[in-house]
Amino acid sequence: MATTERREGGRRRGIGGRVGSTRRVAPSAAPAVGPGPPPRTRFLELDPYRAEREWLRYEGTAQRDLFRELRMRMLTRNHPRQGRSLDLGCGPGRFLAPPALTASGWVGVDLSREMLRRAALGARPESTADLVRADGLNPPFRRGVFSWVQLLGNVLGFSGPRGPELLDVTLPLVGPGGRLLVEIAPGPGEASRYFHRLPPSVVRRLLEGKGHGLSSAIEREGFRPVRSGTVPGVGFRRWSAPELLRYLRDRQFDPLEVMAVAPLLGSDPQRIEAASASVSAWTSLLQWEESVGRDPDRWPEAAAVIVVAQRTSSGP
Repeated sequence: MATTERREGGRRRGIGGRVGSTRRVAPSAAPAVGPGPPPRTRFLELDPYRAEREWLRYEGTAQRDLFRELRMRMLTRNHPRQGRSLDLGCGPGRFLAPPALTASGWVGVDLSREMLRRAALGARPESTADLVRADGLNPPFRRGVFSWVQLLGNVLGFSGPRGPELLDVTLPLVGPGGRLLVEIAPGPGEASRYFHRLPPSVVRRLLEGKGHGLSSAIEREGFRPVRSGTVPGVGFRRWSAPELLRYLRDRQFDPLEVMAVAPLLGSDPQRIEAASASVSAWTSLLQWEESVGRDPDRWPEAAAVIVVAQRTSSGP
């Protein structure tokens, strides 16, 4: 089927078609989470409702806004702003071709037809992103053709035991001096004990203030684990930040930034909502989350960690 679809596309092997392209290539290794059949099977059977739910996962509440903005800020401050960019396992295209980075030519790759349809639906008028249905373990691109490759949404973890294989075929796509962004899910998550014991209104006022002594208070009281009712689905594999960093260094990728996503208030929607009511508190929260998230002590239990690394000239 995949081979037939590659013929039907009628396009050369390489960069895919524009948004809405009917080009089809082999399936990718970016399954969805949840119990039941193996991830690859579940993702192949994805329906429009689940594709829409994935789009809305970063929209509609202050907590979702926080998760989206922290990822987008890390993406935009590390992106090289030149060359070609690849979003592997792009899903509905939430982080594909952000407005500040449309000058770079973008390609979104995913297994699910429904995800790609949703990505085409949500594309901005000025977007020149291409959408390609392709296999992440057999990407239809030349080596070194991209200056930026991103694996958001924990594509690596959802690849299960084939995660190392996915990295081994993805890393050569990054050209010398190019950058790779990878999101992983090391643990169930954690949150600041200090913020958790304060009323939401007090948290907002603290964030609005100058923050004198806030860092020491956060450090002194430590962090509490977050109990999650979500059980990783079949085939899911957790990666730790040190494991991923060793893997990348061994392949001549130097880390530029590592950050746990929202370790302070990520699991506390009430206090995030309170902070969102004030522009200054919200701006401060984003900065505090980024500052604390760069502490290596926050990486082991984080629900999400994002790593950005740069390929050296002697890379694979």
